[in-house]
Amino acid sequence: MVNTKAWEIALVLLTFLATSQNLQADDQFTPMVVSPLTPAINSVPGTDGKYHVVYELVLSNTRPVPVTLKKIEVRDARSPSMILAAYEGNELLARLRTLNSVAASNAEIEFNGTRLLLLHRAFASRAEVPPRLLHHLELLGAFPGPAQTTPTPGSYTVTPFDLTSRVLTIGPPLAGKHWVVFNGCCEANGARMGNSNGLLVPPQRRRPPQPPPLCARLFRAAQSAATASPESTPEPGGARRRMALAGAGQAP
Repeated sequence: MVNTKAWEIALVLLTFLATSQNLQADDQFTPMVVSPLTPAINSVPGTDGKYHVVYELVLSNTRPVPVTLKKIEVRDARSPSMILAAYEGNELLARLRTLNSVAASNAEIEFNGTRLLLLHRAFASRAEVPPRLLHHLELLGAFPGPAQTTPTPGSYTVTPFDLTSRVLTIGPPLAGKHWVVFNGCCEANGARMGNSNGLLVPPQRRRPPQPPPLCARLFRAAQSAATASPESTPEPGGARRRMALAGAGQAP
């Protein structure tokens, strides 16, 4: 009985040691830490018939050696060699923002510095949307370890997260024809970030607690103007009732 118990304990210890070694073998020093800005990331159907995945990555350099981003790949976690999108050079720089939503002047991130990377990937159908994403980074930084004092090339794959398809569906805040939509939620050249309740958030992708009062006032004003003057209801393609409303409405 004693021998059996001793063998059981030895087996548990050997299993623990083997597991610990495997974990240590998989660990890699990463001078820049990467995380998604929001805890939930959705795939959303668009009016173009495609499913859009829009999100931001938070990139922070934790070492005194500056980090210079060279390339970032979005990969399908089911098959990590499958590259869904790749960004480098000017295309990568065009998607980098400071925390003040200002375009980054270059791809270098200073010590204790943080940048946002704005990403948007469209899929032809829901079936093509992967359930989980990974991100592969190529950069210059403190490789191979924290003692490094000069920028050295390195790469690693990090930041796995799941995509969800549970999205609240609401109607447009404005009704009728001839509304113009611009500056939506998804591209890197629009107003995409804001501060709310102690958080950095993408306000155009947040569900409002109630219908926006501005939209309701605009709709009522448009209705009153159309009723008061026949000239305010132009033929299709006319410009008098067209209104620019960021992120909502109907296309003409």
